[in-house]
Amino acid sequence: MSEHQNKKYPTKVCAQCNKNCTKADFAKRQWKLERPVCRLCAECTNAAEQQRTKICIQCGKSCAKDQVPKKQWKKEQPTCRLCFELTNISQETSRKCNQCKLVKPRDQFAIYQWSKGAEALCHGCREQTEKKILGSIGTDKKPKDLPDGTTVCRHSLECCDICMMDFTLPNRFARKRAALGRDLTSAEYAEETKAFQNDNNMNINRKICILDGQPMCPRTGRKLRCPCNEVTYCSKDCQKHHWTIHKMTCKVQLEKEKKKKAKEQKSQAALTTRPAHGLTEKQLNNIRIEAFFAENSGV
Repeated sequence: MSEHQNKKYPTKVCAQCNKNCTKADFAKRQWKLERPVCRLCAECTNAAEQQRTKICIQCGKSCAKDQVPKKQWKKEQPTCRLCFELTNISQETSRKCNQCKLVKPRDQFAIYQWSKGAEALCHGCREQTEKKILGSIGTDKKPKDLPDGTTVCRHSLECCDICMMDFTLPNRFARKRAALGRDLTSAEYAEETKAFQNDNNMNINRKICILDGQPMCPRTGRKLRCPCNEVTYCSKDCQKHHWTIHKMTCKVQLEKEKKKKAKEQKSQAALTTRPAHGLTEKQLNNIRIEAFFAENSGV
């Protein structure tokens, strides 16, 4: 290749395959480095990284990259996403089950049970309770609508850990509608939701599936976020099972998200748009000061 062609098509040696590659074979960021990596080698490295696993320092399980937070994955001894979120709830490594009164490690509790503190039930006790109630009552999983407009589960409870259903908030909406004699506005929905969350010290973890620990939850690394940005699911089965509860607040949260995005876009547009004269506020102030002194000095 002639000297003229070398200037027209510059090349660099890839740090991994040691081949001369043109600028088009590198990503923009890689081309600026002294020892760049070509696109093909980078794709192979990423594929190998996705298949690679690391041992969680807390639970000792082998976890793929999508099951570990990004900052934790960079460490030699990372913490998986589930253990990381459990640690954020409580630093305890074990807890006494509220039913069997045995002290068990935290991997024996679902994350929604672990967040209940002293009232938490282990997997075994929760399954035993479910079997007892299902054997005595039946297997009808449909919720019941009461004459006063409220809803309860098949065990006649507003909040049931076995059915994984909580009708407390929808029932609060129903009672308030009955008291006012009309439908609630968006502001009233938001106010009632906020009061409910404050009363119950409720904090939804958006990084963990809302049905974590249930039989239908596969606990996959990839999560499905609802458009309202309020809850996260592991699969479509989790979403369908939880929809009876979430549908009461989904529209309200979705409207909030839309208003928030519209407000951000409006503020960004206001920052980017400039007046026709193209002068800054500082330059305009200097012009005003000069005009003031010129007017008062008689120039």
